[in-house]
Amino acid sequence: MEPVSVARIRQCRLVVVADQTGAGARELAALAYPDAATVQVLDWDEPGEAALAAALASGTVVVLDAQRGSDALLRRLAEGAHRADGIVVLVRRMAEAPRSPLLADGGAALGVQHVEAVDRFTADEVLALASARGLDLPRTDAIRLRERAAGLVPQCLALLDDAARTGRLDAHAVPAREAFRVADALREVAAGRATESDATVARAVAVLGRCTELQAGAVAGCVVSVDLVDRLARRGLVWFGRIGGVAYLAPPAPVTGDAIVAATSAGERRYLHARAATVGDRHARLTHLALATGGPDPELASELAFDAEDLARSGEWGAAARQWELASGLASERERARDLLTAAVDAFAGAGDLVAAADLAPRVEAMDASPQRDGALGYVAIQSGRPDEAASRLRGAWRAVNPRHDPVHAAALCHRIALDALARWEGAALVEWAQRAIDLGGDAPPAVEARAFIGLGYAASGDPEAALESVESALRETDRPVAVEQRALLGVGWIELGMGHPERARHALARAREGRGSGGSHRVSLWAYGWLARAQFELGEWDDALASAEAAIDLADRTGISLCAPLAHWTAAEVHAYRGDTVAARRHAEGARRGAEGYLSQRIPAACAEAAAAEAAGEREHSAAAFEALVRDPAALAVSPDFWPWHHQAVRQLLVIGHVDAARDLAAHIPECRSSVGAARVAAATGMLTAVADPDGGIAAVEVALADIAGLPLPALRSRLQLDLGMLLRRAGRRRDADVQLSSARAGFESLDARAFGDRSARELGEQAGPAGRLGELTPHEWNVARLVAAGRTNREVAQELYLSPKTVQFHLTRIYGKLGVRTRGELAARYAQSF
Repeated sequence: MEPVSVARIRQCRLVVVADQTGAGARELAALAYPDAATVQVLDWDEPGEAALAAALASGTVVVLDAQRGSDALLRRLAEGAHRADGIVVLVRRMAEAPRSPLLADGGAALGVQHVEAVDRFTADEVLALASARGLDLPRTDAIRLRERAAGLVPQCLALLDDAARTGRLDAHAVPAREAFRVADALREVAAGRATESDATVARAVAVLGRCTELQAGAVAGCVVSVDLVDRLARRGLVWFGRIGGVAYLAPPAPVTGDAIVAATSAGERRYLHARAATVGDRHARLTHLALATGGPDPELASELAFDAEDLARSGEWGAAARQWELASGLASERERARDLLTAAVDAFAGAGDLVAAADLAPRVEAMDASPQRDGALGYVAIQSGRPDEAASRLRGAWRAVNPRHDPVHAAALCHRIALDALARWEGAALVEWAQRAIDLGGDAPPAVEARAFIGLGYAASGDPEAALESVESALRETDRPVAVEQRALLGVGWIELGMGHPERARHALARAREGRGSGGSHRVSLWAYGWLARAQFELGEWDDALASAEAAIDLADRTGISLCAPLAHWTAAEVHAYRGDTVAARRHAEGARRGAEGYLSQRIPAACAEAAAAEAAGEREHSAAAFEALVRDPAALAVSPDFWPWHHQAVRQLLVIGHVDAARDLAAHIPECRSSVGAARVAAATGMLTAVADPDGGIAAVEVALADIAGLPLPALRSRLQLDLGMLLRRAGRRRDADVQLSSARAGFESLDARAFGDRSARELGEQAGPAGRLGELTPHEWNVARLVAAGRTNREVAQELYLSPKTVQFHLTRIYGKLGVRTRGELAARYAQSF
């Protein structure tokens, strides 16, 4: 996807692009206009008139170091930009004061249309820059690169250039350019001083990570003054800021911290880590002691493993994983090291950090098969959306484990198999394996977590009341860890949404999404964000729904968890489709499609996103085809429309393309709904189907559906049902009743900024009856038929879209020809197509 910054640059004829060094601005200008003529302004010279005229004659000019330009040069460039075909991009280095006052106030005196200031690169910009360097970088890797560089321009460019040189992205390597910069900066701060306290503080901060000035001083053995911090910050060795009112120091970017550590001798690193062990909490103390150790230390490895188990018991899987990984490097016995590394992979998967799990997975895969190994790799496979691999590994591990001799590992396997069942939406299996985890695990983390989500198994089995009681019971437990509460809140929100209570769902899910900041799981936060977006969609809070969906997509890209991404893409695609943004809808449909071959919980939202995008683009056959695989899948047919509402959409799309028999067959297999909201969706769709043969029966069915959701805060669903009812009433000749429903639908869609459906409602009302003259003589029915025929639709296609019979379309068309004075479809299109 094109970065927003590049799109903004392309929208202007005269634009300034600026960053501190000018390097990032130059890169974005090159992305916007890769073939533009380039003019370099030097501090001692300016381009001659002949060179400048030749550059301007090419149409598009990128001016490097525009801050050095004179008044005359800048005016000449502005004149070139204001020509009919002229485009000028002024690349400015903010660290250097401009020579001309014309660049003050964003170049307003020159007529500059926009200033694109570059502070930190976005993930989209990193992707585009990688592509420009010939790197085929997955979005997940682009996000990792950006996070490693903290988005900072010099660090991002150094990492990209290193990857382009080697042909691959090394997640842990320090690029040569950053290593040289840091080494020079460390020498500069130490030069001419009695001690190397400045450089030592920079090294202490790099070892500690985020820390207070007191902690940095304790490790470095000196007082950290404001002047010292300023000196280090000016050289790009530390960052200083406040978080929650507390002042902190940190490396400007992780890659910079790594470069500082790499420039520190092994002996000094161990010394600094040993001192760092005295200033943190117990977990940090053990971490630094491990990093200060030069070789195997079985006793410390055991301490780390015990600490990891404590963290795991409270659901802090990410912290536990890091301790287990460190412990594996200190274990003296090969088998012990193997078990600890396997536990680390499993814990990273539990935290939802598949990127970290994937870094260690090759070492685990190379080990001999064991229940622990296959259980951990199966856990990774679940969250990566690989159901076949997950099933194979988990079932194999279960056959190999002995629950009587190793109940804790057996409970962990049951927990993973239950999660696999959840992703497949197999309620009975979920309940069975979660209960086994509870029975085997006692107070072990897998059993505690299983108690938090077993309720979703009851929901998938068609008993939402028992489901809600189960998850609420988990919430009532005292002394529950934050991570367990997060899982229970997700269950409450998910179930409340399925029961038709989106406001209650929103409250619980909003709390669940925040859990990852307090030891919770990225995976759970992703589900929470995804279902929160659905709740906000139902409530008509579409801007919030988009924000939640985008947050989920960003988190999925950063963590590598593909299991939950299609759910978020579905909501985003649907909002954009309703609003008529076909490009954005298609982009999210493509994002959801990556899960189209995965679990059922991926395939259903992927199909819904694809159908929404196709409908927005007017691709009716494609919209119906999006559901073909689900219609043929017994598991998909059996899921409750309360929790996975796809059946009614498929019925609608089959009707639109005239496949009435297929729509009837699908409608006959829709499971019974337990909520009024789910029942209303299905009743409206089947009402439209009934109306094909029984208009009054169809009208009655949609009226009942509307009555069932009366008073509920569901503006999108209500407006859609009012549009359905208005169309059926109009078809039945009840124009006055139809106008009431269509007017209400239009107002509802307008309140949601759903332009596409608002326009559709207005067309049904006949309010877009074109210019004065003969078109004004057409009835609303005739105007809609004429509009579609002029657009090239066949009678059959017009009938499908307007819910009319082909005979009725031909009847209207005959009257249209007489009123407009035309004889053929071609003449109608030629004379009036532009008027609709």
